[in-house]
Amino acid sequence: MVIAIADDFSGAAEIAGIGREYGMNVEVQTHFAPTENAELIVVDTDSRLCSAHEAAARVREIACRIKEADLSIDWIYKKTDSVLRGQVKAELEALLEAFEYRRILLSPANPSRGRVVSEGVYYINGRPLSETGFARDDEYPFISSNVAELLDFRTASQNGLLRRGKYIPSDGIWIAEAETDDDCRWWASSVDEQTIPAGAADFFSALLKARGMQANPIQEQTFHGSEFPAFFVFGSSSDYSRRMLRNAEESGCKAGRMPLDALRFTGHVRTYIEQWASEIETALREDSIAIAAIDQPELKRAECARRLTALTALLVYEVLSDIPRIHLYIEGGATSSAIVRKMGWQQLRVSHQEAGGVVEMRVEESPNQILTVKPGSYAWPQKISEILMKGKSYAN
Repeated sequence: MVIAIADDFSGAAEIAGIGREYGMNVEVQTHFAPTENAELIVVDTDSRLCSAHEAAARVREIACRIKEADLSIDWIYKKTDSVLRGQVKAELEALLEAFEYRRILLSPANPSRGRVVSEGVYYINGRPLSETGFARDDEYPFISSNVAELLDFRTASQNGLLRRGKYIPSDGIWIAEAETDDDCRWWASSVDEQTIPAGAADFFSALLKARGMQANPIQEQTFHGSEFPAFFVFGSSSDYSRRMLRNAEESGCKAGRMPLDALRFTGHVRTYIEQWASEIETALREDSIAIAAIDQPELKRAECARRLTALTALLVYEVLSDIPRIHLYIEGGATSSAIVRKMGWQQLRVSHQEAGGVVEMRVEESPNQILTVKPGSYAWPQKISEILMKGKSYAN
């Protein structure tokens, strides 16, 4: 069995999707519960937006549960955000302490998506991280592209950067520079029984290959049609998300936007949520497709990010209470995590990977509900984009 620990739900789903691609029986869990059939369990700690202290505490708690389960574990993987958002250092230190390993090898690069670490600098499609859209991230705006600075590495004897070909020191947390898929594979072959591997999706895939596993071609997604109404939750404020929303509306897809007054603490919040849910439910019943959008350009999202996700989760709970048979499409890790926890879903079995990072799951507790998630910075693959562009004709 392999266990991976992620700090948000879309990251957990991404790792789970890779495992499924390699033929593994995979579960995503929000509360660690070992199962006999799972070959890969990915646990979401929902700690991306936590303080360093709280994030570390959650990792230690999961580690304690894993050890108490007395499982036969082949290896452990710590999934981090590919651009190192969140409390990466605190979580890695907690993991190292809890499992009594000697070192962690961290490879945050995703060369398959143009995200590389070279000469100590993080680049996205050739541009330093601090010069990309991530510089305006709501919770973690980047003012530096230096990975050692991003992780606040100050003690060179216990942590630092490693270039390909370098020996991994005996103790500490070490960042592996990687510019290509071949670099990721080289580092994967360097991981031994005293090392916890950590990082992004490409490194996890390389680790599976290093262990003799082969990926299966991604199969086309089964089209569920109007049997499962399509409910899209746009939880990202990215330019891509806004563009997709605009194009979908122009194609006739109805979008219900979060009421501004619900965010401004004006009046009774549940009243606004019920009105919002009513809009969505009407569209789902009439057209079998609807979008919940939280884009409000007048608001500074950094000031209300947690409230946005909490209200969105409450909306989804209201809608699914009335329309339980549904295919839910969610973008953004924080939004996904808030919704999954509000619904009380603790175990989800991966059924399909539509594209890298875009994963379809079945809810163990609710077999009539299908969930497809992606990270906020990733694009929807063409087949799902086409569903949005169908608009009112989706049900036909």
